Amino acid sequence: MENVTEVKSALEGIQEKLMGAVHERDEQIKQYGQATEENATQIKQLSEEYAAAHSEMKGKVDEVADDVREVMAKMESVKTLTPGERQTLGQAFVDSDAYQAYKEDGFHKQSRSFEVGGSLGAPRRKDTLTGASLGDTPAYLFEVDRFAEYVRDPERMTFIRELLPTFGVSTGSVEFVREASYTTNADTVPEYAATDSEGKPESALDFEVVTTPVRTIAHYIPVTRQIVDDEAQLRGYIEQRLLYGLRLKEDQQLLYGSGTGNDLNGILTDSSIQSYSQGSAETLIDAIRKAATKAYVDEYRPTGIVMNHQDWETIELTKGSDEHYIWVDVTTSNGSQLWGMPVVPTNAINQGTVLVGDFRRGSAVHDRQNANIRITDSHADFFTKNLWALLAEERIAQSILRPNAFVEVTAYGG
Repeated sequence: MENVTEVKSALEGIQEKLMGAVHERDEQIKQYGQATEENATQIKQLSEEYAAAHSEMKGKVDEVADDVREVMAKMESVKTLTPGERQTLGQAFVDSDAYQAYKEDGFHKQSRSFEVGGSLGAPRRKDTLTGASLGDTPAYLFEVDRFAEYVRDPERMTFIRELLPTFGVSTGSVEFVREASYTTNADTVPEYAATDSEGKPESALDFEVVTTPVRTIAHYIPVTRQIVDDEAQLRGYIEQRLLYGLRLKEDQQLLYGSGTGNDLNGILTDSSIQSYSQGSAETLIDAIRKAATKAYVDEYRPTGIVMNHQDWETIELTKGSDEHYIWVDVTTSNGSQLWGMPVVPTNAINQGTVLVGDFRRGSAVHDRQNANIRITDSHADFFTKNLWALLAEERIAQSILRPNAFVEVTAYGG
């Protein structure tokens, strides 16, 4: 019996005969009280034939299952091959034992057959494929795989703006009233008497009006009309990167904007913020705590520490005289916190400079126009070249409300 169908048909025939013999036995027992010896022999013989056929049937089914599993495994292995591991049918033929033997005989004798081993479209595995192997063969002749997403540089994880409160504004500038000076002469006084010649002590409070202009941050990328029309995914990626570029410039401006020309008012360029320089005998950890004290003395509560990744590394690698790390547990890390204040390591701030401050009360960002994307072909000769300009733009201002809420730390040797 060569296949599952034939085995199945024979098994069903034996089963039918066996059921007939069992029915006959039951009738004999009902009529005569016992079955004949001939019937018992027939049932035994048919039972043995049924058991043998059933075993053969199971073997055939297992063989088919093994074949199916082997085919599925080959299909899965093909799916996981990289383009460099796939081999064309022609290359497989040239590499085959049949072709090599034919070649060694000088192509004179009759060649042996070469088995394709699957459909003509099935790629075959090749051990090694280097760039040199491709030669000058056009790239379109090779099958390629495409990643589902674009490969890009890593992005900054935390931004300065996340530390600051944000407010909306509908004008081209922001004006606020700030306390310029406060002189308190509060004192104890006696109960009023008719003979008193002096009144209560007088204090002084002066204000100043500060105006902060709204500034524009923008940039654009030229793209072809085909990308705009046909490549929605690529266009979305470009727009995302444009917006990311705005955030990078924001970081720089919020810290280092000069407040003149087209710059924002930056925190570190404000001459009224406090400062502290690390001494030669101090660690940077000491200096940051002493800087925080200057803010505490003025009744501020520092809400964050901004420092460069290199300076944060210096702190985490600080060791005591016994050569043990004094700040971090290298097996678990202590998280980005120092003296109870969250630390924001970022490339936005220069190495050697640390900013400690009450960011919630010391400054504010004002949004005149949220970041947005615009597109146009009305730029230079873009219309005649089938080009579009993808433009990202925002308009914001920063008000340094309370300069004393910030302390700039200069690292020793920085």
